[in-house]
Amino acid sequence: MRVQVNLSDELVQRIDESAYAIGMSRSAFCGFLIGQGINSYEQAKSLTSSLVNTKELADALVRSAVKVGSAGPDPAPSVTARKRGKKTATV
Repeated sequence: MRVQVNLSDELVQRIDESAYAIGMSRSAFCGFLIGQGINSYEQAKSLTSSLVNTKELADALVRSAVKVGSAGPDPAPSVTARKRGKKTATV
């Protein structure tokens, strides 16, 4: 399929030099670059989606841990206080 785009003279020169250096035509080189760009974009989108899913899972685990841990006293404040040299009473 034919696609037409407008590019600066400087960019066309860079494309031509790069294509020539690896023995490709301008058209083949542009197609290659566009394909690489789309693949990179799709990978980044997939990774971003995976990170969002991982964060949602981590948030859910934290919420579950808070619900489970909320039945008793939170040991963290007394540990922090002991590190500061304060005496605390455990109930």
